[in-house]
Formats: sequence, structure tokens, C-alpha cells
Amino acid sequence: MKKILSICFIVAISLASYAQGFKGGLTGGLTTTQVDGDKYAGFNKVGLHGGIYTQYQFDPKTTLSVQLRYMPKGSHYKDKNYFFKIALHYIEVPITLAYKLHNRWSLNGGASLGYLFSYKVEDSVGRIADHRLYYKKIDLNVLAGVSYHFTEKIAVGLQFAYSLTPINTKLRPQYNSMLIAGISYEF
Repeated sequence: MKKILSICFIVAISLASYAQGFKGGLTGGLTTTQVDGDKYAGFNKVGLHGGIYTQYQFDPKTTLSVQLRYMPKGSHYKDKNYFFKIALHYIEVPITLAYKLHNRWSLNGGASLGYLFSYKVEDSVGRIADHRLYYKKIDLNVLAGVSYHFTEKIAVGLQFAYSLTPINTKLRPQYNSMLIAGISYEF
């Protein structure tokens, strides 16, 4: 998986640097996530995401984008007597197609492939043993969102993402569910 992500990164940067019509930039922002199937509801796990992207504009209204980004996921629950936290850390490669609706607004959709490089699960008693968890290393997501372009180089966006396959099936099927707010700057 690391080789695939490395190859995608090298190809994306190479194309952005040498091919006419390709552009690149930086992206980052805030995520709020939950794990469907962990018995706790609510987008209560908040984190920061960031990465790089390259994009190709097919015509004035249609753009294909490939990103390489760090994406925190998981869930968090807390009340007076108990807390529970799943912290999942992914490197993701989202591929999205955007369609410009108006001068400044666009819709986007696509898929992302994530690699789980680190995780931690804990509750009020302490860290839960890794051998009981069995989180899958690969997370395939579907994405949909909207963006507003302040200028040709700066945009803000909001996306919803959901796992297509379970991230954990040991106890019960669990799925990542994310709201992703971000800003992007094009070079």
C-alpha cells in the first residue's frame, strides 16, 4: 500500500509540474467524524487534515482532482462517568470530479482510498488491547461535496465521506463517517 501511495504521489507531482493543463496546490482544514457501529452517535471526534493536490481542467466547467492527504478519523464519547475514544490516522488518496455550477460554486464527488498507519482505542479504564480490535488497513470511501471559490486560487469546501467497506468486523461492522471542511490554495 505504501508503494501505491508513493507512486500516486510521484505521478501527481510529475504531471502537475510538467504537463500543460495541470495545476497543483495545498489543502487543509477541519474534520468531524464518527464511527457508525460503535454504539455512540454524533460527529464528536474533531481533527485537522492537510495535504497536496493536483488537478486537470477538462473544460471550463469540469475538473479532475487527485490529492494526497493526512486524514484523522474515529469517534469520541464522554459523559460524567465514562469516556470512549477511537483515534484512526490515515493517509488518503481522494480522486474527485468537480462540476462548476455558477461563477463561484461547484459540486464534487468521487472516491478515496485510505491507508491506516496508526490507531488507538481507549476508554475510562485505559487503552484497549490491540489484539481485540482488528481494524482494517484499507478504507475505501465515497465522497460528495460543494465548494465556493473566492478567487481563482482560493476556495473553501465542505464534503461528506462514508466508508464503502467496514473498517472493523470483529465485534460488529463499523464504518467511518466524516464531515470535512477545508480551504485550498492553488499554486
